[in-house]
Amino acid sequence: MMIQAGLLIPKTMEMETDAFSQEWRSVRALDCLSLGRNVAAVGWHLFFIAGNVTTIAYGRDGQKSLRRAVERVTGKIRERNFNCIELTDIVRKHFWFVSYVLVSAHPCHIQEGRQIQDKNVRKRLQRDADQVNGSGARGMTH
Repeated sequence: MMIQAGLLIPKTMEMETDAFSQEWRSVRALDCLSLGRNVAAVGWHLFFIAGNVTTIAYGRDGQKSLRRAVERVTGKIRERNFNCIELTDIVRKHFWFVSYVLVSAHPCHIQEGRQIQDKNVRKRLQRDADQVNGSGARGMTH
């Protein structure tokens, strides 16, 4: 699971994260179900968005290729203004002499209300989180 860096969440929501990029943080030790329970425990909601997002990154260096593929997935989900990602499949393959990594993910969204926010609202909140993140402040407690 990954969440948007700078995402403003209640301090009581227990979640440890590690930096992945300027825009995203990797959630430590929580799968989608566990994260959903943590979010629900504070009265918020985790929406699982239908539709898979898949990307490919070519290259022999597995770690660099994996990072590029994950960055592409996060970029596609960010364009849709969702603030959470569940990485569902990471596969290393090769065809003839070409090595590549295939990454699949599902967009998710964490928010306070029970009805998914309008795209424009999500876009504004994403800008707000970017400003928090860019200023050096942290929207997260861990």
